[in-house]
Amino acid sequence: MSKDGDNLSPPLLVNLCCTFDIIDVDVAFFSMLSFFKKNQLIMKREKHLYGTISVLVICTALIISCEKEKLTTLTPDNLTECENCETYFKNSAHLDGRQVVDGEAIVFQYKNYWSADRADGTPYSGLFFEIPSSRSFFNFDKNTITSEKVAHVTMCPYCNTVPLKPVDGTIRGERINENRWLVEAEVALAGPDGHLMDTVTFKHYFTRD
Repeated sequence: MSKDGDNLSPPLLVNLCCTFDIIDVDVAFFSMLSFFKKNQLIMKREKHLYGTISVLVICTALIISCEKEKLTTLTPDNLTECENCETYFKNSAHLDGRQVVDGEAIVFQYKNYWSADRADGTPYSGLFFEIPSSRSFFNFDKNTITSEKVAHVTMCPYCNTVPLKPVDGTIRGERINENRWLVEAEVALAGPDGHLMDTVTFKHYFTRD
């Protein structure tokens, strides 16, 4: 009895072989096509990612440029005249409430003494504010002014004064060199009931303490 293969004619065997070859080629073709499509998709995603990163970098540069451009208008003209004022800043400091303690930031102190005598214990009112030590310029808006980074100070223990709190305004400054900053401020102050009671306005050089 003959096997099944013995009954196959030569033309039929050729057709079967060709069929298997065609199937292998088709499989290989579709595998290659799938590979190229995946690579093309990956390249598109990478291109899109690079494009997104580029846009973010450009936007960041523009924002920084705009901030610097704003501060170029901070010129030394129209400085505030105040014989009883002291303006200085302290490095490696931190604003803790109304106290200046050791830290890693820069704290600015604006003091307006109530008399020409600046001896220890002379009453004064003023504004203290803090910035990161790495900054060479800053521009405080209402959100920062109402935060713990800014404090109004009244140093007169026996005066029974009403505590005031910064509620609005702007403070901006630019470093001139390691020992000098130019700062301009206009800060609205409110009492405990929220009513506006005073405004601190100045434009001064601050020197290193």
